This record gives sequence, structure tokens and C-alpha cells, in this order.
Amino acid sequence: MNEPDNIDDLTLALREKLCVDCGQRSPGDTTPPPAAAHCESECMLFANLPRLARVVEHGEPPCGYEVFAKSLQPFLGTSDRLNLVQALTILETAQADRDKTRTASE
Repeated sequence: MNEPDNIDDLTLALREKLCVDCGQRSPGDTTPPPAAAHCESECMLFANLPRLARVVEHGEPPCGYEVFAKSLQPFLGTSDRLNLVQALTILETAQADRDKTRTASE
């Protein structure tokens, strides 16, 4: 799950399905996915993407989602409420699609 190309796939999935409606996006940023928006470097979801990818791979953390959400690294001092459930759902779907594609090509 931690292969760089898979992280890239998950990054694209978040950009295409979550970022387009994000209220935290920089004002006036009209950068369409798959390009990174200017606010991505300050986003807690992207800063913690490897950890989120592990949750997608292994399932709910032993501490539960609520404690996990609180443990996410605040980035640049901001800890705005994340839509963690939506982000994890997007990542799970992207991973499942990737697995289907990989299985079909074998």
C-alpha cells in the first residue's frame, strides 16, 4: 500500500472527489484536478495521506476512528474539522478500483 505510485493514485482520487468541493480551498484557486491546488500543502488530509492509506489497507485502527482523527498531525497549526469519513471512503474506492484493475490484467 505504501508504494509511491499507489500514493499518487490516492492523491489523485482525493483531488478529483474531495478537493473540488472543499471549503478550505484557497480563495480564487481554480486549479482543476489532477493538478495540486495551492492549499494542498496545508491540508491535513494530504499531510497524513500515508497514515490514511494504512487505515484503508488495515481497517479501523485499534483506537477507533475518533481517536485516530484527533491524532492526525495538525499542519501549520490548523486543526479544522476534517471530513475523515468521506476521505476514507474515497481512498477505499480508489484502492478497490486499483485492485480490480491489477487482478484483471494478471
